[in-house]
Amino acid sequence: MSIGIRWLIALTCCFVLECAIGVLVVAAHYVPRPQTAASSSSRCLAVGQSSSAANIAGKVVQCDKHLCDGGGAEVLAYGLEDPRGLAYDKARNLVLIADGERSDVVLYDIARRAYVRNGSVPCPEGPCQAVDLRGIAMWHGNSYVAEHDRARIALLGAGPAADFPEDDALFAGPSGVAIDKRNSIVFVTDDRPWPGAAAAPTPYDVSDYTRWLDQNRPRMFGAAYALPVAGGKVDSTSVDVFGKDLRHPSGIAISTGGTLYVTEADQHETRWVKFKRGPDCHWTRSGVLAAAKSLDGSIPAFQGIAINGDGTNIYAAGPGGLYVFQSDGTALGRVEFDGPVTGLAWGSCGDGSRDSCLYLAVAHSLCRLHTNDTSPNPDQEGATALPSCQAAASRPPS
Repeated sequence: MSIGIRWLIALTCCFVLECAIGVLVVAAHYVPRPQTAASSSSRCLAVGQSSSAANIAGKVVQCDKHLCDGGGAEVLAYGLEDPRGLAYDKARNLVLIADGERSDVVLYDIARRAYVRNGSVPCPEGPCQAVDLRGIAMWHGNSYVAEHDRARIALLGAGPAADFPEDDALFAGPSGVAIDKRNSIVFVTDDRPWPGAAAAPTPYDVSDYTRWLDQNRPRMFGAAYALPVAGGKVDSTSVDVFGKDLRHPSGIAISTGGTLYVTEADQHETRWVKFKRGPDCHWTRSGVLAAAKSLDGSIPAFQGIAINGDGTNIYAAGPGGLYVFQSDGTALGRVEFDGPVTGLAWGSCGDGSRDSCLYLAVAHSLCRLHTNDTSPNPDQEGATALPSCQAAASRPPS
């Protein structure tokens, strides 16, 4: 073999080795980057009419025009670790993503079709970081984030919205967050058990507590909270605690008609429960909108809810994809994706013409579904006519 050929082989090997090292370096410092899909990876599905409590998973027919616009569903970006709640910041045209495993609020710029980090949402304490994030909601430029393991609602931002109390005794494991901006009420779901359901090991030990959770999870109950806002502060002294028989509640949303919807789940099924406010300001269960059987016997960490502009259609993450129901429980259809759907939020379609697109956290991706529906005004979300009431102070049992 000639010297020239040997040199050529040696140079080729060095080039291949350098490329391999470069790939390893890039992988080790991976930052999520948007990657638009050439074609939709989702399938749009629909089902026939059914009763309010019917399970509609697994029934596949032609796509209903009411659910899917001509654009269908698109994958906007990849690289998320464990996305849960989503929120839309209309003023900055951003989607806020509560990425649980990363413990970070990831920002997606709709116009630029790119992730941005902390540049448009003020975080006086530094990076927008929290611990085991679940639900997230926006109000006057602030984001309210459920920090599940810290048992609190974190306020990120410096706007004029309500100041949430640092109250360790109020929550056990907050999951979902929703805000009735018309009536100044903050709603929170909590998926940790009430005292008496089972006694957690003390003093706290991670391995013992994990073992205790696994043994007692099937009989755990959660709850929901309604916290009025007055004088620029969330009034935790007049909190209404309700739904104390909810199983692992997560997503929560209120319609313009005043119905509050909560997602609960166990190993067998996911249910979407309805609540109404009474004359004593106490929220009581008013029925089950619908239910869907579990596909694998697991309990999802988070399943979001979004409601259209006039409160007639409910979009809910559940087993096998995104479910759409009318307010009377009639099943309009199901949109199936290549992974579990968690967070939901209405937002801009990107062309500046309308806000009728639904953003979804799907597995490790951010997706957008073009709908033929009407989205709520993000600055005026909430009930248009809640019944007047006389509140009696209540607190969680000690």
